[in-house]
Amino acid sequence: MSRELAHVSVRPDSRSPGRPRSAEVDRAILDATRNLLADYGPAGMSIEAVATRAGVGKATIYRRWSGKDDLLVDALRSLNDDLPPIPVGSPLRDTLLMMLKALQHKGQGALTSRIMPHLIGCRDSDPEYLEAYLDVVIEPRRERYRTVLRDAVTRGELAIDTDVDVATTMLVGPLLYSEYVRRPSQQMRTDLADQVVDAVLRAFGPAPRT
Repeated sequence: MSRELAHVSVRPDSRSPGRPRSAEVDRAILDATRNLLADYGPAGMSIEAVATRAGVGKATIYRRWSGKDDLLVDALRSLNDDLPPIPVGSPLRDTLLMMLKALQHKGQGALTSRIMPHLIGCRDSDPEYLEAYLDVVIEPRRERYRTVLRDAVTRGELAIDTDVDVATTMLVGPLLYSEYVRRPSQQMRTDLADQVVDAVLRAFGPAPRT
């Protein structure tokens, strides 16, 4: 496997021109790849397996992607295609709640929550897969939070010395912990997002005026 896997940035639609591409075929291939990753992890995701599940020939995939690593990265990247837009002009608390509740909703049986444990399990054996996931899925999501927090600092809603990386981790960490570490018999707290947002706002809110 290529050590440069995590840095693959070529999208399938940027390849050399040829016959007109079928968006339906592209979607079928990416959907098959994501589901194989969710079911079996990278080890169970081969071009042959993707072709079988997508109902296409292997040559169809190779016309679009150079190989497994390239396809895997694009399939991971597509996990962020349906992220809701960040509202403009809303109070900071409302914006953060919307983002965390969307994360909470995606975690309930979503492909992302099924894929992540497989990739975390690659940390020692195939770390490039985890690096790819962090680069093309997690970092873009974290940047959304950092952008919102930076804007809040500029508007004076958060303290000028707010560490947006720490604040981002404080926001998403409890939800991820609750999703992956809680007992199977336990339900995620329905007020968890509210409690986390309020705790972060208390921690990083501007100092009261004297």
